[in-house]
Amino acid sequence: MLLVGLARAEVIEVAPDLKVSSITFGLFEQQPNGSLTFVPSREVPLRPGQFFGWCMNLTTNRPRVRWREELELPQPPEKWGTDTSVQGDRRVGITEREEDVFNSLVVHIWKVAAGDPPGDYRLKLFLEGKPVGVLEFKVVPPPQARATSCSHQVTNW
Repeated sequence: MLLVGLARAEVIEVAPDLKVSSITFGLFEQQPNGSLTFVPSREVPLRPGQFFGWCMNLTTNRPRVRWREELELPQPPEKWGTDTSVQGDRRVGITEREEDVFNSLVVHIWKVAAGDPPGDYRLKLFLEGKPVGVLEFKVVPPPQARATSCSHQVTNW
C-alpha cells in the first residue's frame, strides 16, 4: 500500500483491465451555480459544511468499480453518516460502494459536521478489494478573521 499526503501518482495495477493512475485529496469548493470545484489540499478547515474528499483517476473500460475506504479520526466524532459502518472505538468509519466510472474518475466527498474533531486523519483506500493508497490530512480550525482598527477619524463626508 502506498502512503501519500496530497497526491499519489505511481500507477497501480489492480487487474489487467483496471489501473489507478492517480489519487488526489483536497477540498471541494461550492460555486455560486451550485457546482463543486476540486482544490488539492492537505488541510481541511474545521468549518461545518466544508466539503473534502478524494478523486481517483482510473485507466479502465469497466463501467463500474467497487471501492472501500477506512477513515480514521483522531477522536470519535459526535456522529457518523448513515452510510458509514463504525468500528470499535468509533474512531474508524468504513464506507463501501459500487459506482459508475465517469470520465475515468471515481470521487468520494465528505462534509465537515459540527462535532468533528480537529487533528490528523488517515484514509485507507481499496479498489476491487486491493489496497491502492493511504491519504493523510489535517482538519484544522479555520483562520480567524483579522480585526482591523482605524485610529484616523474621517470628517466632512
